[in-house]
Amino acid sequence: MIENNSLQLKEMQEEYRLSIQPLLEFQNAEFCLNRPRFFYSPPEDEYAFLSIYRFKTGLKNISQVPAICIDVTAILYVFRDNDRKALKTITRRISAISGNDEKAAVEIMFSGDSIHLLYEALRENSTKYLPQITVMATYKNACGGCFLCEKTFILMLSEEDEATARAWHTAMSSEKIRAKEVIRELQLTRETDDTRWECLFESEKSSFDEGLGNPEVAELNLNCREIAEKYNFKVLSKEEYEKYSEDYHYGHFIYKQSHCPVKKQIENKAAI
Repeated sequence: MIENNSLQLKEMQEEYRLSIQPLLEFQNAEFCLNRPRFFYSPPEDEYAFLSIYRFKTGLKNISQVPAICIDVTAILYVFRDNDRKALKTITRRISAISGNDEKAAVEIMFSGDSIHLLYEALRENSTKYLPQITVMATYKNACGGCFLCEKTFILMLSEEDEATARAWHTAMSSEKIRAKEVIRELQLTRETDDTRWECLFESEKSSFDEGLGNPEVAELNLNCREIAEKYNFKVLSKEEYEKYSEDYHYGHFIYKQSHCPVKKQIENKAAI
C-alpha cells in the first residue's frame, strides 16, 4: 500500500512538473550571406576566401509560464549528390524569458563553409536541392521540466541577387587558385617578418574586395520559407535533454583583449 501511494505521488509530481509548459515561438527569421572576404585563422595558420552566413530570429514566449536555461542553435543542411551535408554552429544561451515576453533577436553565425557548399546549393535549378536551416531551442520550466521547440526553413535567393551571388561564388573559387603564390609567401613570412606579412595580407584583402565589384553591397538576404510540417514541439525526458546538451558548443574569447594579436606584435616591435 505504501509503495503504491509513493508511486502515485511520484507520478502526480511528474505530471505536474510537465504540465507547466512554456511555449517558445521563433519569429521574423532572416538569413543573409555576408560579402566575401580574405580571412586568416591564427590557430590553424590557414587562409581562406569566405562568406560568413548569419541567421537571425526573434524568440517569444507565447505562454504565461516563464522559460529558463534556453539554448538556441541551428543546423544548416545542404543537399549534394544525393547526400545531405550538415553545417553546425555555436549555441546561444539565454537565461530566461518571462511569460508573454520576447527576447531581442538571436543571431547565429556559420563560418566554416570553406568549399562554398551553400553557394552551390543556392545556384541549383532544382527545388529538390534547395538548402534548409533548422533552428531549435531546448529549455526548462521552473520545476525542472524539459522541452524542445524547432522550426525548419527553406532558403532561396531572390531573382535580383542571383547575378551577385554567382559573381561572389566564382570569385571565391578562382581567387584561391590565383593567389596561391601570395598565400605561400604569407605562410613563409608569418614567423619571420610581421611587417611584410601584414602588407601582403592587406594587399590581397583589398585586391580581392575590389575584384568583387559593387562595393555598396555588404550582404545578400535570402528568402526564408517555413516548412510547416517540420514544426516540432515536444516534452523531453531528462536523458533526452542531456543528450541534446552534449552536442552544444558555446562561443568564448580566445583572447581577453579585443585587438588583433598579430597587429599587436607588430606595434610592440616598432616600439622597441
